[in-house]
Amino acid sequence: MSGNWPLSFMAVLDFEDWPADEVSAAVLDAGYDSVEWTMAHLDSLLEPSSAVTAHQDLARGGRQALDATLKAIDVACEHGIPVVNVLAGPNLWESGPDGFVADETAWTEVLGALELICARAEKQGVAIGFEPCWGTLAHDATTAQRVLDAVPIGVNFDPSHFVMSGDAIPELVERW
Repeated sequence: MSGNWPLSFMAVLDFEDWPADEVSAAVLDAGYDSVEWTMAHLDSLLEPSSAVTAHQDLARGGRQALDATLKAIDVACEHGIPVVNVLAGPNLWESGPDGFVADETAWTEVLGALELICARAEKQGVAIGFEPCWGTLAHDATTAQRVLDAVPIGVNFDPSHFVMSGDAIPELVERW
């Protein structure tokens, strides 16, 4: 283990096209302790695993995004993976309907989905890590706090997003 905390690598970008055994070998050979799998490998997860990242667009994705996240929770539970990471959406790096508006309707959709996600996770014994992500509905300290106040969820903290929003990273680390 690398220091006090295991060091994990999220298998994104080109790794999503690799077979799971090759991803795992490359990540472990690079000195990481485990893999944070994405939805691309949901049917072929290998140990050691730290989390499943289910970055579904809960703002625009409707029932399909919710169902995909619920499946990720169930699969994580089956494999003994303790955490599933989520975000609000919309995911600016994915195509989707034009004209998204960050209004109360969007908030109702996202928070409603997160309530169902958190309920399933609690039942399955899996923790949910919420990643406030630049460009999504919950993209800065204020909007992330709205999520944290509404549902029983942890934070998957990526400081680069808060650089983009200009929030004070040390204060957020201490608060959350």
